Amino acid sequence: MVLTVAAGRALTLPPTLLLGWRWLRLRSGLAAAPVNQVAERLLTLGIRPLA
Repeated sequence: MVLTVAAGRALTLPPTLLLGWRWLRLRSGLAAAPVNQVAERLLTLGIRPLA
């Protein structure tokens, strides 16, 4: 699954979508051409229980 988010924007996913996932990869650039970041980037990932 590939989701695109612009800088300074947030993306909310339904918690059930992540059921069974063992790994989550966050990266910049296109699928065929990842981009190495030359400056520090801050990514915030929030996770909450289903209940």
